[in-house]
This record gives sequence, C-alpha cells and structure tokens, in this order.
Amino acid sequence: MRNNIKAQYSVEFIILTTFMFFVFIVIFILVQHYMVSHVSTLDDTAAENVMNKVLNEIRIAEAVSDHYFRQFRIQETINGKTYTIAIIPGVGNSSEIVIKYADASKERIYFLEYYISNESTIDQGCNSISKDNGIILLRTVAAINCTAQ
Repeated sequence: MRNNIKAQYSVEFIILTTFMFFVFIVIFILVQHYMVSHVSTLDDTAAENVMNKVLNEIRIAEAVSDHYFRQFRIQETINGKTYTIAIIPGVGNSSEIVIKYADASKERIYFLEYYISNESTIDQGCNSISKDNGIILLRTVAAINCTAQ
C-alpha cells in the first residue's frame, strides 16, 4: 500500500511538472512573439520617419521658387540597423523613393509625382536638394562638405 502511495505521488509530481513546463513554454513563446512584433513596429515607424523627412524636403523645394538650395541630413541607421535608400527614375518625370530595411526583408516605396531629375541620388548622411527651372535635384554630399546639422 505504501509503495502505491509513493508511486502515485511520483506520477502526480511528473504530471504537475510537465504541465508547469508546458505553461512556461507557452508564456515564453507569447512574450517572444510580442517582442518581435514590437521591434518590427518600431522599425516600420523609423523607416516611415526617414521617408517623411525626405518627402518634406521635396515638398518644400516644390513649393518655393527657383534657385532654391538646402542641405539636410538623413540618419545613418534605423534603430541601430543598416538600411538603404535610393531614388529610382521612372518613365517621364516620375520617380520613386525606396527604403529597404530589416536586413532588406522589408521595403517602403513612395512614388513621386514631382519633377525630380533623373540624375538625383540620395543616401544616408548628408544630402542636398536644389530647384532650378522647376526641376528638383537631390544629391549625396560628402560628410566633409556638409553644413547640415
């Protein structure tokens, strides 16, 4: 009889331990999923902020008269991770700005309807924007020549 009680306690202990381990694993997976989702949302927001900064510079250049020139700085990383930004010329006067981030697994594309020169380039760090004869030109500027804050 005594052996049966000890065996029953052992089986109950193993079942309880297994159940608690299962609960721990489920909670761990849920927390991990939340953290990945949260970091992804932060990356998306930061990429959107970079895109908005460039678009605001273009909108300002579009709104002002010719002979406009300004330098501006784009952050080097998105939440400590590298990213790429480029202007891709389209057909006619259309262009698009592309930001690839999160190890190039995500990208944001914005189609420009403005008169952007096909010679435009953009990169992290210092860039310049100018407007002459109604055409907006973006250029990457060497860090040594940058006056933007």
